Amino acid sequence: MITDMNIFSIEKPEVEMIMVHLMGDHESSIEIPVKFADYAGDRVVCIAEAKGKRSTVYRMTGTKGTFALKITESEIGSMQHADAVQEIKFLYELQFVSSVINLIDDVEIERGDTAYTYLLEPYLTSLDNYVKEYDIPDLEKFTICRDICEAVMTLFERGIIHLDLKPANIFFDEKHNVVIGDFSSAMFLEELPDQSIMRGTPMFMAPEAYSMGKLSEKSELYSIALMLYWMLNGYKLPFENTDERELAIYKRLAGTVFTVYDRDKLFPTLNFDTHLIPYNSALMRKIVWLIVDACNFDVNERTEKVETLWGQIEDVIDLIRQRYSHEKLEIPVAMRKDYYPGNDSHLALEMSQTLPVIDEEWYDFDDTPGLFD
Repeated sequence: MITDMNIFSIEKPEVEMIMVHLMGDHESSIEIPVKFADYAGDRVVCIAEAKGKRSTVYRMTGTKGTFALKITESEIGSMQHADAVQEIKFLYELQFVSSVINLIDDVEIERGDTAYTYLLEPYLTSLDNYVKEYDIPDLEKFTICRDICEAVMTLFERGIIHLDLKPANIFFDEKHNVVIGDFSSAMFLEELPDQSIMRGTPMFMAPEAYSMGKLSEKSELYSIALMLYWMLNGYKLPFENTDERELAIYKRLAGTVFTVYDRDKLFPTLNFDTHLIPYNSALMRKIVWLIVDACNFDVNERTEKVETLWGQIEDVIDLIRQRYSHEKLEIPVAMRKDYYPGNDSHLALEMSQTLPVIDEEWYDFDDTPGLFD
């Protein structure tokens, strides 16, 4: 129990609160539930890591460990309050699903017409931070997106759709398995036909979700494929190579076709390892059409199912695996068993492994008129 801070009670006397120092600002502190501070131990401090319109996520550190603390402020009875309450319900319903972030504890307090919702979760590395810390090989980028597909399909099996898939909401657990967090935009699948409201983050949102509030499995797989594009494009969204982010997002959402190939050069802005994924090979074309189909502006022409996208990504992974075996290439450190013990997400291949090789799958050229000519 922390004893060197002033404990006080607020409107609900059963919820004791404590003031803790907010790092980065010597004049600031925030109040959190005492029982949350107990999880972290003594000398608890918080650092603001992400801030939205209604919620702020802090990294809470003490002598017992580090945790993620999410505080949401909303008007009682508002849609934002309903979403905060629903998020807690979803997390409890999914508490035994390994691909969903674990809810350690939650508290809600009320002050007048305002509700403050506190969520305590493990502190995990998000995808957007992970890519800043490590040089990720192309193969790992595909395995991450494959694992995101699997996690989303697990949610579907339980009748839930996330609706805010983006790198900041994708995490890695201690075994480096993909974990999905932030269910503040999530809904039950059965609710979708009756809804027409924008949910999620414009940066990775499907165009129809932004313009019409049309939400579906197709809008979900669009976000996954866009994350794959983002990773293959040097962690930039379509048009970000030439435009400011706000304009780039607007152009994509407005239906401007973003180039993934042209007659002179495939993926002009994407940085493939061309020894692993040869230029204009069948493997590269698989990747091109995977993204083109999953990110089609026309919903009716878009890939139908997340399971289909998962299968296409798995095909690419298999071909790259064969490529490693065929060329006897050194497996990147981040994909070896001694880097993430026992975890297949990074395709920890034994160098002695042999797989069937189909050379034409890598080297044949497409003669289809209008595609590359």
